[in-house]
Amino acid sequence: MVTIHGTTKLIERLGLELQRDEVASTGVLGDWTADHVSTVRGDLIVVVNDRTLLTIVIPWSDREAWEVLFRARTASLLSALGVDHDRIERAYPHLAPVRIGAAHNRRVLGALDEIARHVHAVAEDTDEGMPIGLSELEVALGESPRTLLDGATPAQVAGELLATDLPVS
Repeated sequence: MVTIHGTTKLIERLGLELQRDEVASTGVLGDWTADHVSTVRGDLIVVVNDRTLLTIVIPWSDREAWEVLFRARTASLLSALGVDHDRIERAYPHLAPVRIGAAHNRRVLGALDEIARHVHAVAEDTDEGMPIGLSELEVALGESPRTLLDGATPAQVAGELLATDLPVS
């Protein structure tokens, strides 16, 4: 089970039912936080892992299947970042079902805001005739050092977490 904390904007736009009881995610990656980002190329759902700052970007046009896409894109991103297949298979069952909570972690919301602005800028700067390479963007964000991670990259932190079999504390 995974808990995704949505901003009020995202919860309202998607018409999600907020689960008020706080239940932590069962996997080592822990909880995620998500927001809605508007761009001239189309709206996006940006989901950031609270522990690693890994970022998943889902086109708004796919919002009906966003939970399934979140799970698939997370596995794909971990693979692209070089995480061992067995570790991804151990983490995968913990990416469903999705519980929706209210976003409240200010540290993560600050990071999400910075990442969302970056995603917005990339989407706005993309040439008219070229699709946005969301997978490439996710990998680039995963390989970018983050101050909140003491200079480590989201990929490094995720790799370390997934190397353990410890549940989220």
